[in-house]
Amino acid sequence: MKERKGFVKLALQTGTPLVPSYIFGNTKLLSAWYDDAGALQGISRYFKFGILLLWGRFGLPLMHRHPVLGVMAKPIVVPRAEGEPTQDMIDTIHAQFCDSLIALFDDYKGLYGWPDKKLLIK
Repeated sequence: MKERKGFVKLALQTGTPLVPSYIFGNTKLLSAWYDDAGALQGISRYFKFGILLLWGRFGLPLMHRHPVLGVMAKPIVVPRAEGEPTQDMIDTIHAQFCDSLIALFDDYKGLYGWPDKKLLIK
């Protein structure tokens, strides 16, 4: 997400507020097969779309029963840029968004039972 700033540029172009949100537990809903050899990556590149092997209960695409908690922070007011947004404007709003997302995670991680986890934004 450090390099994904298009959503901030779009928010600046339209003057739309950004709402940081996080869903705890969504990675436990389905199981996935990770290919260390890179075969899926090669097939995905050939077909020009990502291929994932996912399964849930009974080996079907039915989600596992697992508690999920969704949380949202206060919206970040984004002023509408006159003309094309500058990289400095994009970086400032993006940093504010990331900081708010980390604070949101830290505020609610104990409620979900993850008091020692840390949110890493890559």
